[in-house]
Amino acid sequence: MASKPYEFLKALYHRKSVPIFIKLCIVKFLTSYIRYRVHAKYTFPWSESGKKNLIGTSLFEDNDYAYYAQYYAESFLMDTLNHKNSNLYKYEIFKSQLYNSYESIDISFQEDSLLPVSIMDNDFINDFFPENCSINLSVNNKKYTLENIIQNRFHLMRFNKRDRCRINSTKKLLIGKPIQISKRKNKKKLVLVIFIDALGSKLFNKYPLEELMPNTYNFFKKGVIFKNCYSNAEFTTPSLASMTTGKYVHNNNFFHPGKRQIIGQKQKMINQYFHDEGFFTQLITGNPGQNPSQGYCIDYDRVIYKHSLKHQDVLMEFVDSMRVFKDRNVFTWISLFDVHHPLNIIPSFSAGSKMSIQAHDYNSGDPPLTKTTFRSYCPKTTERRVVEIEKVDYHMKSLYDFIEMNYDDEEILISLVSDHATSATIETENNSNILRKEKTNVPFMIRGSDYKNIESLEMIENVDVLPSILNSCNISIDLEKIDGILPKELGGNGKDFIFTESIYPGQTYKASIKDKSYECFLEGYALTEDDGKINLREYTIEVEDIETGNKIDNNKIIKVYLEKFRRILKTNADWG
Repeated sequence: MASKPYEFLKALYHRKSVPIFIKLCIVKFLTSYIRYRVHAKYTFPWSESGKKNLIGTSLFEDNDYAYYAQYYAESFLMDTLNHKNSNLYKYEIFKSQLYNSYESIDISFQEDSLLPVSIMDNDFINDFFPENCSINLSVNNKKYTLENIIQNRFHLMRFNKRDRCRINSTKKLLIGKPIQISKRKNKKKLVLVIFIDALGSKLFNKYPLEELMPNTYNFFKKGVIFKNCYSNAEFTTPSLASMTTGKYVHNNNFFHPGKRQIIGQKQKMINQYFHDEGFFTQLITGNPGQNPSQGYCIDYDRVIYKHSLKHQDVLMEFVDSMRVFKDRNVFTWISLFDVHHPLNIIPSFSAGSKMSIQAHDYNSGDPPLTKTTFRSYCPKTTERRVVEIEKVDYHMKSLYDFIEMNYDDEEILISLVSDHATSATIETENNSNILRKEKTNVPFMIRGSDYKNIESLEMIENVDVLPSILNSCNISIDLEKIDGILPKELGGNGKDFIFTESIYPGQTYKASIKDKSYECFLEGYALTEDDGKINLREYTIEVEDIETGNKIDNNKIIKVYLEKFRRILKTNADWG
């Protein structure tokens, strides 16, 4: 990751003789440099270097199996090596084994199952009628030949209980691990996490939830709506990792936007708990923060990924899959990315028709294209985001109707979460610190079990999402191994304060603690390193009244919060 100019600027920053203005310029440049490397080199299905197509290559080998990505079956004509157009395609990932051409594979099915099968040919430009591409099958001694099979895509073949199959192909063959479709335990039939990126709760102060997202409100008002949930980080990569692992950023160490980190190997993700309980686990996402090559495919039985996949496609894919797995316990995480970045895109038909003429102007008055946490308030940006949220909620009604038509409340556990707000929609004078409550307040809603008609003001964090969902599904978890706890509203002990931090390479380490009375901000002097080590030998600390925003000069109060920071960061920070 590092380069000589990068290291030189970091060293220059730490010279005491360098003026503060130059230091600020260095921080801005380093942040922009990291973001450039992210977009230029690290878009799935391409490797971290941007030179290798990961289609058809093994990811995260597990005994005889590995995770393989193929093009989704909806597309036919494409150049498999076209880097520039990779964002246009969907990809599908199954846990699979690779076999050589004409190698025979014998499989016996103990239950009704799906078998993902794909012919491999990464150097071939696909067309509608590929030549010399066939699959030979013998099912219960009856022979079949499947001709002209489209390559580099998974084809799902259904087999019945006690079927015996022999299979080979004229080319290399990927055989997915059989997926049972009729396995039902005495657990929740459907556990669904709806992740909407950049849906800050502050917007609900100006546009009430029941007006901005009426369908979402009407669905979740039958459960629990938490109004005081806060993210544990300021942008998607670390915040999402906190939700999925139940650990603070400094403990899961998943924070770098441009470095290949692997989640799901050193800490357990939420889907892995359900996988161990026998659930069919599925991820449908268009969020680049859930890059499959960074581990967001581990212990998912099926992954569908496309960069910036539209919410309509996500919803359709989920409902379509439930036609297949209606007799299986299912855990699905769906990610909706539309709300995150409706700033410089052509709006949809309905969204564009609702926007004012001024909102169609994407230049004058718009904040610069920096991280969403650093953008200044912009009425046009806010209008575009509001229109996008309304559109997403409108289409979400089909999802909510599907659930209510097919399941009883005791059979489901549905939750809605988000990872951070965006400064461009926050109209406040005190908008400087990226960890303020206005920027970290996010929705958390949960429906199912015995939770009925509750709007809670209890303070919770995104790390509490994991234990909340697992506990509601009667899945045990060792709370000593995570930072999240069960909220009082859901039968737990709750907490007195929440913690948020920013570990971003090229920026100083920042952290905040919020409770009912005060908001405390801590900032280190040193720039954050690529390994995430936290240097707090020099720091500043400020405490503000949470209602008035006035600074508190009481040393006793400041000392109380400093000790809380020290306790939370006890093994992760160098205090000198």
